[in-house]
Amino acid sequence: NETPMDTTEAVLSRLLTIATASSATPEATPTKPPTKPRFKLASVLGWLQIKSIDDPEWTAATRAMISLLNAWHRNDRTMPRLVIIGDAGSGKTTLATGAYRVAATHGVEAWTDGGWPRPATASCHRWSELLDSRGEVFQDACRSDFAVIDDIGAEVDQFRAGGMTEKLASLLEHRRNKFSIITTNIPRAQWAFRWDKRVESRLYHRAVITELSGKTDLRRSQL
Repeated sequence: NETPMDTTEAVLSRLLTIATASSATPEATPTKPPTKPRFKLASVLGWLQIKSIDDPEWTAATRAMISLLNAWHRNDRTMPRLVIIGDAGSGKTTLATGAYRVAATHGVEAWTDGGWPRPATASCHRWSELLDSRGEVFQDACRSDFAVIDDIGAEVDQFRAGGMTEKLASLLEHRRNKFSIITTNIPRAQWAFRWDKRVESRLYHRAVITELSGKTDLRRSQL
């Protein structure tokens, strides 16, 4: 049987163990996703092979793209969609495909140093190609963590049968909370007429919208 002395010694031993544990150096906590921006204007201009341009519209669009890339790196889905409106030569496709190249080459880094639980995936598609695609290609556009959908509105629905609008509405719904850059030459005031109210609403959903008038021909500004 346990003696009173044994009980006292056991209690003292437990108290000593607790005191030693409380004075020990606490373990390091897991690191959090970086709060400082990962991508900056100067480096993005280099990736795009673009000289500095004195164009407020283009600069605003570029900064919006950089903000989206930084949010993607942190996996911050507050505003996961960027819609760029502009005519041919305005720079919308150059910006969008440049953002895709950044995401595609930094997917593993977004996992190791950013906020992703795994390597992030990226894809880039012309809308006209998606309309003609079947199965896996369209699913890739729906599933990718970061996707560029270039030039919606370039399709011609001659008989207004609605199939193109249905496919666009489906794609936008699948990408509702995924990082996306969508380019179009259709002014926002014409979205509901060009497609329908569903597409208009889904384009606006948690999106930053920027417009390029084409005053600067971006193709002439490339290095």
